[in-house]
Amino acid sequence: MAKKVAPADLQFTPVYGDEITDVAVDNGYADQKVAFWHRNHKGEHAIAEMLIPSRAQMGAINISIDGNSSGVYEIDGDPWTVGRDVTEPESIRGQKYAYSELNTVLVNHSLIAAGFSGRSVRISTGLPFDHFFKNGQKNQLLIDRVKKSMAEKVKPRGEISAAIIKEHILYPESTAAYVDYAVDEVTGEMKNNIETGLAVVDIGGNTTDITYINPNNTINTDRSGSRNLGVLNVRDRLSRQIKEDFGVDELRDAQLDSALRSGVCQIFGKKENVEKQIETAKRMSTKKLMNYVDEVIGDAADLDLVLFVGGGAQILRDIIKEYPHAHVPDRPQFANARGMLKYMTFVN
Repeated sequence: MAKKVAPADLQFTPVYGDEITDVAVDNGYADQKVAFWHRNHKGEHAIAEMLIPSRAQMGAINISIDGNSSGVYEIDGDPWTVGRDVTEPESIRGQKYAYSELNTVLVNHSLIAAGFSGRSVRISTGLPFDHFFKNGQKNQLLIDRVKKSMAEKVKPRGEISAAIIKEHILYPESTAAYVDYAVDEVTGEMKNNIETGLAVVDIGGNTTDITYINPNNTINTDRSGSRNLGVLNVRDRLSRQIKEDFGVDELRDAQLDSALRSGVCQIFGKKENVEKQIETAKRMSTKKLMNYVDEVIGDAADLDLVLFVGGGAQILRDIIKEYPHAHVPDRPQFANARGMLKYMTFVN
């Protein structure tokens, strides 16, 4: 399995290759998941994983103590500020996000944060299943549009250089998660074979992808699809619940994200236990999610297992595991990034 490595270690141990490095970026709405090869403390070739909580806002917003811009990038002369706690983060839900300046800025920021400033990289990013495919074929028009947007020059303010993107590959997101499950990271060989079929349920920030994989590793498009349903629905429900129970008018996204991770929300400067509100929000969202899963693949009795991945699988892990033959891998939020990296390395 991929080893979790501390960012401090990654500064000294990444394997950049002779010329171009493969880097996979699972570009979400609030968290960017990055995967690349490195040498671990034993000298072994392994996958490094980095979670970069980040949002972006138009304009040059943040200034460091010394008076310089902090986390500011320019595209076509227009400034964008990237940070975990920007006050008015831009949010685009739908296909437009994939080729927006917002996405381009966040991916470039992630590459720099992962240590690839000034280095040549070949990157991969993902698209929801229903965006990547159209009428049973690749949606080449959208894919080309995403690649064109990522080719835009992004200039960080200050002394930091952007990564040099030499090539950009796109994959359907939930299919990448299957590659992570099926392919061994050391040998590149199949480690898990399918007997009757397997469904991947990728719960992202805004979308949930379902991909049905046949025993011969082909995709059954009739039992695959995407829906605008994800972690943001949990967060929206939690926000309403906390506001109602604690008499709060506004809550920042960063407060809610922290609450989902820790069970505690800072309100009026005081740490409040919100585990009850989180449990309610999770159960309501999971019920809606499983209704969609049942709608697409039925009760899944004919499948080897249902593989739940993505940031939503991490947050909803305990409730998801109550369902028959549901499987949540280690660190499911990195499954797409790991799968894209394996596909780039062992297939492309």
